[in-house]
Amino acid sequence: MTDPLRLEDLAKMGQSHPRLVGFVRTMPSDWRVVSATRTPAEQAEIYSWGRTKQNPYVPALIGHPFGPVATNASNACQSPHGVRSDGFSHACDIRPGRARMEDYLLLRHALEAVGLMSGASFTVGGNPDYPHAEVPGWRQVPCSPPKAA
Repeated sequence: MTDPLRLEDLAKMGQSHPRLVGFVRTMPSDWRVVSATRTPAEQAEIYSWGRTKQNPYVPALIGHPFGPVATNASNACQSPHGVRSDGFSHACDIRPGRARMEDYLLLRHALEAVGLMSGASFTVGGNPDYPHAEVPGWRQVPCSPPKAA
């Protein structure tokens, strides 16, 4: 039987690349998926964090009244979380158990090891973004612009 928390993680995967879904199935049980596929509106909201809106995960800093910038990708086409022309998003944000953001280097190695164990090769996105696993080569897959309503 699959752990209910793992089922919750898999439900967050949306249109994620199958290699990411395999990665989530093999990651340690205390790791959680924070987000995966993002709509253009979701990406725009996250881009505003630390610029024009408070970053909800990090308090304001001296000289940075909204906290640190959350991402440099201003739209879904600039982010591996946006859906590409292959029909998939190519990244998922991970909260690894009790690890702290200061443990980023260890996290990077752990994500890469779990990626290899799942039979996939992963790179790890980084500052200023939340730690995430991404499918290598996502930039070579053209962006799939949102369809007009």
